[in-house]
Amino acid sequence: MAASLFILGRIKNISRPAIAVTFPTITGHEIILDVGANVDCEAEYLDQFASMGSLYAKFLFNIPSPRVALLNIGEESKKGNELSKKAYGLLDNNKAINFIGNIEGKDLLKGITEVVICDGFVGNVMLKTVEGVAYAIFSMMKEQMENDWVAKVGALLSFPVFKFIKKKLDHSETGGALLVGLNGVSVVGHGRSNANAIKNAIKFTNRIAESDLIKQMKDYFKAISDF
Repeated sequence: MAASLFILGRIKNISRPAIAVTFPTITGHEIILDVGANVDCEAEYLDQFASMGSLYAKFLFNIPSPRVALLNIGEESKKGNELSKKAYGLLDNNKAINFIGNIEGKDLLKGITEVVICDGFVGNVMLKTVEGVAYAIFSMMKEQMENDWVAKVGALLSFPVFKFIKKKLDHSETGGALLVGLNGVSVVGHGRSNANAIKNAIKFTNRIAESDLIKQMKDYFKAISDF
């Protein structure tokens, strides 16, 4: 993030760029931001994250009005800390986005929204927790299959399902996370990126660079500033 800010700079009127990761859900994918660039946030930053995430989702998922939700400890508007409650008010009044309210951690993978907003501290903890849970589940399944012949037979019959799930959860298939809010294209790769991840990150970066996503963000934040 520091190198990208130094080289590319921010889009005018954007306070803080954010790391936007694409996350698998039951019904498809969603974008979660921020997942680590800004551990301390103000409500205004989260409001900007929502606008950037919505524009990004329109480009990535081709959805005219992507649903935007705020990650919180409850669905009610008065739930959460002061940051969450203040951010809720700003998001609810942001007519440029399709804000559907709060979302709890247990609902993140259900596919009920296309964009999830949170501060970088919460987002990073959430991301690594989900990664750890997925790794633990597959490890426990593998151990059980090695110790139980019935489980081995079941695993052979279920191999196509396991292959599908593994591919859907594999970070190397997406390649990396876009740093939104920069005056240019910068993609963050996973710390354990392999050759496939680097290949897909380059393809993804090229796709963003050839699109008009950055221009759309520039035009949007210029328009609301002028207004």
